[in-house]
Amino acid sequence: MDTTSNQSTSNNAASNMAGRVEQAGANVRNAADRAADAARPLVDRAASSAHKVVDEVADAAKNAQVSRGTAHDKVDEAARAARPAVDRLLHSAHVAVDKMSGLAVVAADTVSEKAAQLKDAHARLMVNGREQVREKPAVAVGVAVLAGFLLGRLLGSRRN
Repeated sequence: MDTTSNQSTSNNAASNMAGRVEQAGANVRNAADRAADAARPLVDRAASSAHKVVDEVADAAKNAQVSRGTAHDKVDEAARAARPAVDRLLHSAHVAVDKMSGLAVVAADTVSEKAAQLKDAHARLMVNGREQVREKPAVAVGVAVLAGFLLGRLLGSRRN
């Protein structure tokens, strides 16, 4: 009975050990389940927050793209609206420059003409003046003295 009793004790010990291992495994599974159950609300909240952030970023990107497109459209619209006004302004500027150019040519021609007339008048006065001085030298000297006297009086009165 000794062998049988040893064998029976061994079987009992092995059975007890297997029962304890099984119990420890069940305890570990229960603890893991409780930990998972406790962590689930945190994980769910974190996942929900992450989804919200991703959705907000996506919405912001869509809004930025829409705003960019809207701003681009507004600039294009303003450019189209301004184009006729700019064209009219350019046309008016060209017309004004053409008129001014024409007036400048006329003025230059007139000044050139008047300069030629003054040159002729000066030449005639010089010829006439020389003839007058040759014909009546006393009158010419008297006129020169009188002009000098008058100029002296005028300039002298300004100094006082």
